Amino acid sequence: MDKLLNIKGNILYNIIFIFIATALLISCKWTSKESEDTARKPIKSSKTFAERFGKTEETKTDYSDIVKQVEISQNDSKTEIPQTKIKPEIKNVTVLSVAKSNKLIIINSEVESGQTLAGILLPINGVKYAVISKILQKSIPGVNFNLFNIGQKYQLVLNPIDSTLVSYTHSFSKENIIEVTLHPDLVIKKVSQVNSSKTIKNNPAKSNLNSKIKEVKTIKGDNNISKSFLLGKTNLASNSVFVKLENQYHTKSKMYLEKQTAIWFKKLKSAAKKDGISLIIVSGARNYYSQKSIWERKFKNNESKGLNTLENARKILRYSSMPSTSRHHWGTDIDINSLEPSYFESGQGKREYDWLVKNADRFGFCQVYTDFNNENRDSGYQNEAWHWSYIPKANIYLKEYNKRINYSDINGFLGSELAKDLSMISDYVNGISSDCF
Repeated sequence: MDKLLNIKGNILYNIIFIFIATALLISCKWTSKESEDTARKPIKSSKTFAERFGKTEETKTDYSDIVKQVEISQNDSKTEIPQTKIKPEIKNVTVLSVAKSNKLIIINSEVESGQTLAGILLPINGVKYAVISKILQKSIPGVNFNLFNIGQKYQLVLNPIDSTLVSYTHSFSKENIIEVTLHPDLVIKKVSQVNSSKTIKNNPAKSNLNSKIKEVKTIKGDNNISKSFLLGKTNLASNSVFVKLENQYHTKSKMYLEKQTAIWFKKLKSAAKKDGISLIIVSGARNYYSQKSIWERKFKNNESKGLNTLENARKILRYSSMPSTSRHHWGTDIDINSLEPSYFESGQGKREYDWLVKNADRFGFCQVYTDFNNENRDSGYQNEAWHWSYIPKANIYLKEYNKRINYSDINGFLGSELAKDLSMISDYVNGISSDCF
């Protein structure tokens, strides 16, 4: 009997155990299913996700406070103008590329310290110094394009297709607002106000807009042109831009040139030799410190003769540059055969000069300081038949100079305070033959 009761007790215990175990399994399975369902539930809406993390699609930046596209012809169709990627060269000023030809790019800015007309316009695609020279010659009462005041406002209107200049408007005062248009002909006229349809807000950063209008095409390796290089404050022997020239090509104990200039001078010399013409460089690259030595030696000599500071500087500037304004700083400019004007007026010197005039451009060289009577130059140094420039590189450096160098950068030598009064940047640095642009 006792044995039977024990068996029944064990059976009951097992039944209870199985019941509890089954209940626990069912409970776990239900909980797991609920958790699984919860984990797989989607986010309620894309709006909720966007509110929490921001939209995933690319958004366009509004540059309307800097650049405005202005319609210049009637067009009822509304076509969306796509925005292209911003070039790294265009930093504070963003230019939108435009698909339709009835849009303009408008840029407003203010004159900064030391800024000149050449500094504003030369960096723009297609503007040559010959155009700037004509603007500078224009006589308008109350207007002086040779001397700007800090804070004067100006507006540039660019063609969106190729970034060429359509017009330039400069506010000298409320009464003197001058508009310059380039196409189809150069027209300079006084206007009552800047066209309101083209007016936009000024660049809040007040940066030098002209230095970012267009990408300067450079030969590989010129992406990092420093201000020190442009001003000549460099060591020719250690700067990788320059190469030491072999002795047979020059008259000095040692001489340096910009690398491409050296290559093409050798080709020029070889071609001249075949025609019975001998060419040799008497002066090549000169840095700021060499130019300072030349300048101050002449300055002190003239001073001892009683010349005042301005007369002194003007006399030197007939044939010698102020430090930080010489093209020789860049290693692209060379003086050939002689530094005496009379040498090239007759005999062998005349034959050498005539050969260069006829052939130098085939090798990239141009005479930058021509006679003023040629009507392609009206300011700067006297005629220098010996001075030839390797234009493919020199023009790159000239544009960089105009974009980045102000009169405050020209300093550290006797008479440097006269740089602005003498218009060194517009009249001398840029006072070259228009044939060389």
